[in-house]
Amino acid sequence: MSKEQPKINDGGPVFPLTHDRYYHEGMTLRQWYAGMAMMGYRASGKIGNSMHEFAFEDADLMLKHEQEGK
Repeated sequence: MSKEQPKINDGGPVFPLTHDRYYHEGMTLRQWYAGMAMMGYRASGKIGNSMHEFAFEDADLMLKHEQEGK
C-alpha cells in the first residue's frame, strides 16, 4: 500500500499562453522561483550537486511567505 505524497503548492501557472483554442500553462511559479534562485547561486559561485534542492527549498519558502501574507 503506497502513501500519497502531499500536494506541493506550485503557485499555479506563471506565464500561461492562450492562442485561439490552444492553451498552455507553461512553468509554475515554483519552477520560476527555483530558476531565479539557481541563477543567483551560480552568479555567486555557489555551484554544487545539490544546488537544485536548495533552489526548490527557497522557492517553497517564497510561496509559503506569499500564502501567509494574504
